Amino acid sequence: MKENNKTIFKNIIRAILLVVLAIIGTGVSIAVAIGIGTIGMGSCISEAECLTLGTLYALPFILTLIILPIVSIIGMFNGNKYFRILATIPSVIILLIFPIGTVMGAIFIWRIYKKQK
Repeated sequence: MKENNKTIFKNIIRAILLVVLAIIGTGVSIAVAIGIGTIGMGSCISEAECLTLGTLYALPFILTLIILPIVSIIGMFNGNKYFRILATIPSVIILLIFPIGTVMGAIFIWRIYKKQK
């Protein structure tokens, strides 16, 4: 019973970290969409067109930084052993956001692959 409670607790910690990762991914995706939209303001016909273009460029960030952590949480609680792979992809991308993202990405990867006793 104690072992089962430890596993549940560790999974909850991992889930919280992955939710934080998804929240960071949302912020990055919005920043990319607004940034691309703002950069393209000179060549766009309307503001809506620029934001649409920015959203299209942000789509890969949305898929990798928001959806993969959520899918990996579901896989983790269903006992799927491949959740680590799904959680590693956005963690590695977050590593590139220096300096805070580097620290957080390293913590995410460390917690995801930490050996269970």
